[in-house]
Amino acid sequence: MPLTSQIVPYDPEWPVRFEREAARLRSTFGFGRFEIHHVGSTAVPRLSAKPEIDILAVYHGAEISASTEQQLKDLGYRRGGDLTPGHHFFKRDIDGLRTHKLHVIQASHAKIAHLLTFRDKLRANEVLRSEYERLKIRLERENISGIREYLDGKEPFIDAVVAGRQFEVEAKGLATTPICVAVEAADQPDIDRLLAISDAVAARLYPGEFRRPLTGRALADTEARMFVARDASRQALGCAALIDLPDGIAELKRMIVDPQHAGQGVGRKLLLGLLQTAKERGIRSVVLEVGIRNVEARRLYESVGFRDRGPFGSYEQTPIATFLQIEL
Repeated sequence: MPLTSQIVPYDPEWPVRFEREAARLRSTFGFGRFEIHHVGSTAVPRLSAKPEIDILAVYHGAEISASTEQQLKDLGYRRGGDLTPGHHFFKRDIDGLRTHKLHVIQASHAKIAHLLTFRDKLRANEVLRSEYERLKIRLERENISGIREYLDGKEPFIDAVVAGRQFEVEAKGLATTPICVAVEAADQPDIDRLLAISDAVAARLYPGEFRRPLTGRALADTEARMFVARDASRQALGCAALIDLPDGIAELKRMIVDPQHAGQGVGRKLLLGLLQTAKERGIRSVVLEVGIRNVEARRLYESVGFRDRGPFGSYEQTPIATFLQIEL
């Protein structure tokens, strides 16, 4: 089956078209019987897409009725088949062109969260949005066998984002930036300078009894892998250490960005590069400790998929400590 339409630049009329169609559906089904959402690429501002409005209609009940199917037929929809039990697909064409795709899904179905999560993450993340757009345009350009090939090509990207592994695709998207992240020797002046900045930040945030000053030499003695972010002039902008633990786990320690380069995406690029390298090495999860007052750092970690966990290794719970983990 060929592609039903071609990708075009984002059109601000797409949300308007959704609202218009949603009103038609609600007037037919009645309010309260279905929850109607705008999903798919046309629901993401500034994302190029095929001009086909994807609609999610969540229904509560064991099965959609024959009368509902007839109502959809009267609105111009044709059944496209059941994608999975409880997930019914309908399509609407006008003058031979695909205009709307309707997913009628039972309320308990996992696909609902899948569709909404992917939409919301693309709305919130410019890098993911750009990478997805590039992927779709490439798949369209290289397509040979039709729509199934196109959909299969998108699936790994979508699954990674929904599963919270967006660092995989973000790392690819940031690969062309002038910031380079690489593993380097820990015992060097650039690292000591950055670690001294880290110690100074910790001194401002936390009492002395909870601080543990660290040098590049001390990290080198732990066999830590030191990730360093440098610009085109080879200036060290930030660093982070990764220490292998048993059972395929690694600990992220002492991630710091030079304050002179804050707000330039250095921390995100550094973190994404570290996680991608860890995954390629077979590390299955990364853990870390972050103080409760380091709000910006915690926000960054959570934005790429880290979630709360308890203390690990030799750490103990203290009034200022929180612990996070990400599955790779």
